[in-house]
Amino acid sequence: MFEYHLYTLTRPTTLKDRQTKQIMFIHPTLDIPCKRTYIYRGANLVGRYGREDPRRGTECNTRVAVMLEFENSRENNLGIPLPMGIVRLFQEDSSGESQFIGEDAIDHTPKDEKVELYIGNAFDVTGSRRQTNFETDSSLGYAEESFEIKLHSAKPAPVTVKVVETMYRWANWKVVKSSHKFTKMDAKTIEFPIQVKPGDVTTITYTVLYTWRQGEITDRRKALRMELENLRALRDQLEAHAKAVIRDSGASDAARKELARVKAIEVKIKKPEARLRKSEGIYEKEEER
Repeated sequence: MFEYHLYTLTRPTTLKDRQTKQIMFIHPTLDIPCKRTYIYRGANLVGRYGREDPRRGTECNTRVAVMLEFENSRENNLGIPLPMGIVRLFQEDSSGESQFIGEDAIDHTPKDEKVELYIGNAFDVTGSRRQTNFETDSSLGYAEESFEIKLHSAKPAPVTVKVVETMYRWANWKVVKSSHKFTKMDAKTIEFPIQVKPGDVTTITYTVLYTWRQGEITDRRKALRMELENLRALRDQLEAHAKAVIRDSGASDAARKELARVKAIEVKIKKPEARLRKSEGIYEKEEER
């Protein structure tokens, strides 16, 4: 009836009255294959900035995390439920002595699940991240920003770094330009698998478009189109009238006044035309999703 789990010990043990005892659960000499991975999360998401604030997410973290991964499977000499607690990691040095290299906490983990352990930050692999462009318009319901991420490795051999980026401004987003292939991990996270050569610097760039209030913006675009149609009809009417005045009276003051009215309407048309083109360009990108 309940989601409890009893962890089974490999051998009997005895507890005296009021005694606390530490016992071995997994033998430390088990050969458990692990994979070391490097993960870079460059955005330092601190501060309470609004959705359209250009400062949001621009503080940079330079550290690249080192992770150990393994499958809790029978093939890896495990395949047993693991209790919540601290996992300590040791590595043999050149003399065969075990040296402590790090520790991390895990949750209750069923068999056949992947376990990830954070063991510290890389000394000779670093990253940087900077915002290269940002634009937004509340009335058009969008924000677009671009980033440049650099990875530097001083290791003697190539290393693969997982660059993890979070789309933190809004739920509706699309990467519209990218220098490298990426994988969408979930509703707000993408991951670039980047191989960095020894002593090299690898640069990743991408641009993300956020959109919101699509229904309201669609209505506004309809209103802009109607405004443009009315202005263009008025311009055509004034232009026809100006031509008639010129035909009847030549280059008179009345004709010049009519032409000035036509030019004023043409200037007035430019603003909604530009906003409509901008809106349609943004939502063309969005509709390519």
